[in-house]
Amino acid sequence: MALQEAMEACFGFRLDSSYKEKVEHFATCYKNLNLSITTKVHVLVRHVPEFIDKHQMPLGHFCEQVVEQCHAKFDKLFNSYKIKDVHHPNYLSNLFHAIMHFNLYHI
Repeated sequence: MALQEAMEACFGFRLDSSYKEKVEHFATCYKNLNLSITTKVHVLVRHVPEFIDKHQMPLGHFCEQVVEQCHAKFDKLFNSYKIKDVHHPNYLSNLFHAIMHFNLYHI
């Protein structure tokens, strides 16, 4: 639960004002397990908050995987609007409507 809260606070698109507290809570919970600190845990606990402080943005804005996921969702939606012939008179109109439809639910 603590890891999930820390991840959601740091890796989304909206900056959670309590991200530091959530990361610290995860760090405390992890240390209480008496496990060795892995590289990934170290990065999450030490460097992710530094990065967010520096850029004042969560990591979702910098992650290529998020962009690819968004692109895949758009492609799926665009299939219902797509006209294969890019020279077709309705191509740009359909593209515009697909973008507007996508943005309505994803921005």
